[in-house]
Amino acid sequence: MYKHAMQKQLMDYGTIKEMQPVLRRQIDGLKDKISHRGDVVTSAGLTQQQTLNRLERTYAANREFLADLEYCFQFLDRRERTVLHHFYIQRTWDYIEIISEKIGVERSQIYRIKDKALKKLVLAYYGRK
Repeated sequence: MYKHAMQKQLMDYGTIKEMQPVLRRQIDGLKDKISHRGDVVTSAGLTQQQTLNRLERTYAANREFLADLEYCFQFLDRRERTVLHHFYIQRTWDYIEIISEKIGVERSQIYRIKDKALKKLVLAYYGRK
C-alpha cells in the first residue's frame, strides 16, 4: 500500500516542484492587485482575498511536501536517486536505456535498484511520521 502511495508521490513531485514558482508569481500578482484595487469578487464567487488565502495554503502545503520528500532522498545513494528520478519524476519513453547508460547496469539490475530504493524511501518517509 505505501509503495503505491510513494510511487504516486514521486510522480507528483516533479510537477509540484515545477509549479511552485508559477504559484508564487500568482500569489504575488494577486497581492499586488488587492493592494492597488481593493478586494473584488471574482467570477468564481470568491473574493480575491479568499483566492489568495487558498493559493497561499496550497503553496505552503506543496513546500512542506517537497521538503519532506527531499529530506528522505538523503537516505538513498546516487544510483538509487538516479533510478527513481528517471523512473518516476522525469520519465521519458527510453528511460531504461538512459538509466542503464548513466549507472552502467543491465535492465534487470535497474528494477532491483528501483525496488530497493522505493522500500528505503517508504521507510524513511512513512516511518518518521
